[in-house]
Amino acid sequence: MSADDEKVDEVSDETERADEGLAASEDEAARQRAEHKLYTVIGSLLFTLIVLMVNYLSFRHFERFDWTRDTRFTLSERTEQVLADLDRDVQIVLFFSSGEPELADVLELVQQYAGASDRVTVRQVDPLRQPAEVQQLAARYDVDLIPTGEGTLTDAAAIVVAGDRRWKITRDDLTDVDFSDMETGGAPRLSMESEKAFTSAILRVVSGEETTLCVASGHGEYGVGQGERNLVALRDELERENFAIETFDAAGLRRLPEGCAAVLVLGPLRAWAAEEVEVVLDYVREGGRLLLALDPILDRRGVNPSGWGRPLADFGVLLDEAIFFERSPARMLQPDPTSQILVQTRPHPITETLVAMQAPVLVDLAQTVRTEGPQVSTLLEGSEASFGKVDLAAMLADPSSDLAPDDLPGPIGIGAAVDLAEEDAPDAAAAGRMVIVGDSGWLANEALARPEVANLMLAMSTMGWLAEREELVSIPTRESDLQALALTEEDMGGIWIRVMLLLPGAFLLLGFAVWWSRRQ
Repeated sequence: MSADDEKVDEVSDETERADEGLAASEDEAARQRAEHKLYTVIGSLLFTLIVLMVNYLSFRHFERFDWTRDTRFTLSERTEQVLADLDRDVQIVLFFSSGEPELADVLELVQQYAGASDRVTVRQVDPLRQPAEVQQLAARYDVDLIPTGEGTLTDAAAIVVAGDRRWKITRDDLTDVDFSDMETGGAPRLSMESEKAFTSAILRVVSGEETTLCVASGHGEYGVGQGERNLVALRDELERENFAIETFDAAGLRRLPEGCAAVLVLGPLRAWAAEEVEVVLDYVREGGRLLLALDPILDRRGVNPSGWGRPLADFGVLLDEAIFFERSPARMLQPDPTSQILVQTRPHPITETLVAMQAPVLVDLAQTVRTEGPQVSTLLEGSEASFGKVDLAAMLADPSSDLAPDDLPGPIGIGAAVDLAEEDAPDAAAAGRMVIVGDSGWLANEALARPEVANLMLAMSTMGWLAEREELVSIPTRESDLQALALTEEDMGGIWIRVMLLLPGAFLLLGFAVWWSRRQ
């Protein structure tokens, strides 16, 4: 074999080896591509399986997280209890148009009700877009229609229905806006009362029983009707919460009216006779409920007896003949240490929500109320600098006088609650209860209307505790700031640049980087 033939054979062998290597490389590449496809398919299947499992578990174990500052999207324990105890179907019908700013929050809230109980269903109708349906519902549920330039609206924000019973909820029942802080540059405050309104409505249509409060008269007490001394704001709130109010003459009292869930004695100007007091306290011993709002009866010599002081001592309540003095500047709304004072609430089922909120209560010229014994608890108390002024003559001569030897040192209380369940009545439902406050001004119309204090919440919680209306005790009013978003033309220009230029440019740059990486 010549040298040329040998070279040809060598070149042929190298070509064969190259072909074999190329074929092997192609086989390896094909195998790798097949493996890559297999891994892609397996990964896709595993990812799909994980997604399905996560969705299944989230469906079976649904959990919500409320990170809002005022926990506005979390139902209270009382509402959850009410929903868990429902024994009949309840429907909530919302009359909100899509353009109303409150719709989102209210709809979110009632959907939580539906999510917490299979007995609750929610229906929302738009009065502007569904006028025919709204007219049918208005005729069925006795809802008033209000013609406007845009269409027909309703006087009700919602109707809660259970069987043949229904309850109307107005927009005022859901929210209350306070603009007082805007005068000092602050933001308006929005009181969110939606949960309280819906839960109270559900309880009313499920139980339907009206609660009667008996208000005493005959000694110059506050009236609940029109007049010089009236508590119209309290009456209106009580009637809205399904309380019936009955007034009775307590002068020469021998027996109380029948059917009273609680008796109210509100700011008498004259002392009660011992026989009249005993009739009421015997009612309490037999399981009755009593609210005493007793202003100090004053003359130049001091605080005169109201007729209640000595009998209340048998229950552990010391109704002192002393004026409440407050020396803490943080608690005084004006220089007078006896008038327009902010007091703090103490732990008790009535004040549980108020204590958590650290909400103050406004009082005006009160007498001190101290407690002793296991059946009585302090509800309202002054600061460490407060005390009880016994020598009224010295106070009138010098309102800034310091603590005298006969005065009562602080912190001094002006409100107490008595629960006879522990000793006299093993059945808590049949046990007598009393709330005693050394002031009636905390129930005045002006005090209840002030959103910066908790007088209205305390009043309704007190009525709820006395009358076994626990939904009024445990559902707080939630407040949030309405922060306005003010954008200048410069701000709008900056937003336009970021949204229309920078953000698309970032995506283009990212796409180019990916393309260049793959090309290399």
